[in-house]
Amino acid sequence: MFTDKNTESSETIMNTVKSLMAYVKQDELTEMREAGNVFGRNGKRTKESEEVRGKYVMQCAGLYESFYYRYTTLFYAIIDDPDGFDLEKLKVFLRMKDKVEVTKEISHEDASKKIGEEEYDKYVKPLVTENSK
Repeated sequence: MFTDKNTESSETIMNTVKSLMAYVKQDELTEMREAGNVFGRNGKRTKESEEVRGKYVMQCAGLYESFYYRYTTLFYAIIDDPDGFDLEKLKVFLRMKDKVEVTKEISHEDASKKIGEEEYDKYVKPLVTENSK
């Protein structure tokens, strides 16, 4: 979890995420995103697709420059799949961020453990349980 003292407020992050999601869902950008996701037989983007992808990323990053640099992984998760982006999961993380940074209810270490346990219980434990039968 990113807990630099200069992070934006959770509200600012959420507002930027919603704005970026709305931006990339515009018809023109949806077309660019889809054109940038054309793959050849080798499993790699075609030359044309790679060019469009670069323009798409640069256009989004240009408008949301500080967000792009500060939260790069989050930025790409949104622009690559805005319809599949899990806004509820982000809300959980931002609430935890507030508990660490704002209210100081929980330490960074305890927050990391809690999130790790929740993710394990959700994604790993069912597979382990199923495979041990």
